[in-house]
Amino acid sequence: MEIVTPDHPLTEQQKTAVWSILCLCQDEFVPPLSRRRSTTQQFISESVTSDHFQPTAYYQELLQQSFLLVQLDRQIIGFLSYKDQHTIQVPSEWNPAAYITTICIHPDYRGRGALTLLYDAIEQRIINQSKVRTITTRTWSTNDAQIHTLEKRGYLRIKTIPDDRGSGIDTIYFGKQVTT
Repeated sequence: MEIVTPDHPLTEQQKTAVWSILCLCQDEFVPPLSRRRSTTQQFISESVTSDHFQPTAYYQELLQQSFLLVQLDRQIIGFLSYKDQHTIQVPSEWNPAAYITTICIHPDYRGRGALTLLYDAIEQRIINQSKVRTITTRTWSTNDAQIHTLEKRGYLRIKTIPDDRGSGIDTIYFGKQVTT
C-alpha cells in the first residue's frame, strides 16, 4: 500500500474512484452523506431531503478540497480529504487547523492498515507543508472504531454537541497538535 498526494484538481480516474468509494461508504455516516449539504455543515441534524440516495452535493464540495489517496496495486482503495487553515466552532486555541472532512476506505480493504497510512500521511504533511500545527476532525458518538483510532493516535476530545445527529447521537470534535 502507498499514499498518493494528487495534484489539485483530481484526475478523472481519481474522481471516479473517490465517487465510487464515497457511494459505498456514505450510508455508514450519521446522517448519510446523501442527506448533507456540505462537508463542514455546522448543524448536522438539519439534513436535507433528497429525491435520490447519492451524496452528490457532498461530493461536489469534496472535490474542492485537498486529498490523500491510498493505493494498493495502483488501485485507489481509500481517501482522506481535508481543508488546510480552516476555522470551525471549537475553542479558539484549535483554530485555524487542517480540518479532516472525510475518510473512506473501501469495505473490502479495511483492517489492512490503510487508515493508519492516511493518518500518518496527513500528520506528516501538516508538519512539512502547512502553516498550522493543528489537525481537527469530528465524528459521531456511536462511531466507536473512529473514536478509538483518534484517541489511540493522541487526538483529544475538544468539544461535544449533544444530540446533534439525532436523539442520543452526539457530534464529537477532536484535535491534535502535531510537532516535528
